[in-house]
Amino acid sequence: MLSMDVFQINHVHNSLNRLLDLVFINNMFFEVMEIPFPMLNNSVHHVAICCILKFESCIANSLFVSNEINLNFCKGDFITLDNYFQTIDWLHVLSGLSLQSAYKKFIDVIQIGFHENIPKRQKCKLFKVPWSNKRLVNLKNVKNKAFKNFRKSNSEVDRKYFFQIRKEYDFLNKYLHKQYVLNIQSRICNEPKAFWTFLNNKKKCSTLQQNMEYNGESSNDLQGSCEVFAKFFETTYVDHSSSNTNQFTCHLEGNLNLSNLYLSEYDILDGLSKLKSSLTPGPDGIPSFVLKKCQYSLAFPLQIIFNLSLSTGVFLDEWKFSYINPVYKAVPTFCNLVENFSHRKIVKQKFLTFLYLEK
Repeated sequence: MLSMDVFQINHVHNSLNRLLDLVFINNMFFEVMEIPFPMLNNSVHHVAICCILKFESCIANSLFVSNEINLNFCKGDFITLDNYFQTIDWLHVLSGLSLQSAYKKFIDVIQIGFHENIPKRQKCKLFKVPWSNKRLVNLKNVKNKAFKNFRKSNSEVDRKYFFQIRKEYDFLNKYLHKQYVLNIQSRICNEPKAFWTFLNNKKKCSTLQQNMEYNGESSNDLQGSCEVFAKFFETTYVDHSSSNTNQFTCHLEGNLNLSNLYLSEYDILDGLSKLKSSLTPGPDGIPSFVLKKCQYSLAFPLQIIFNLSLSTGVFLDEWKFSYINPVYKAVPTFCNLVENFSHRKIVKQKFLTFLYLEK
């Protein structure tokens, strides 16, 4: 075997203290250990083993980040933030700039204010079952730690301790789940809303899969899934490409000159006050709640930018982006079928774009 550049790494003995199962590899990144909870019972001569491949992928680390830093707008100091915006000489900052440069300068000042007055938080994607409690969470942490110790030492003492903790965790988890279901059932008559919320959560498909299918066409990545959904949503609209365009006439009296349009500061304040409050930012990173809270300090720079857009007849490309979330409507067994999504979609637009189009 040495001539073939492979060597045996299995050191897990059976109950007779014999080594009958051999594992040959050609690199040192493999590890062999006994499975602590095999699907089938171990025999006298053979035990269930697993091979662990240890590797680090720089591609995976760049694509999938477990802890994403974002802003916690719920705990923001909006009074101090508003005072900061009032100290900015917007006329000096934005004068003489093109529309693109003025908008970028405005966003930079906003982000500086966020950095100084909005706390950051770690966005941890942790799965927590609705029937969980503090005892169950602690048991889960102890169980995971016991399993790591068993893998490292491979001793019988650590093995028994891990089985004991796992048994306690499974028992408590099943008990809490049963109590949770019984509680939901007992509240059906008095609180039907809670029951339907529970039922909809069981049916909900929370993630967009990469292998979406539509009309015999499938996708292999998220970009392909977006293209498949684009074709699906396209069926909602009427295709006028083959129609006679001469039948559509415009009845505008005279020429429309956008440079003659002008938005006053009152118009901007009126639009800001009518925005629906939300702490979730759109593609521009600015929540509508911030625009409403700081409307008196941000109305003037927005007036400059919007009037500059009207006078130049330019609608920025940045204002054309939005988040589109497909609405799932069917059973969760077929989350990869585009037909099981509704033709309706939730559009998360830039609030500045929405404000501009409204006015």
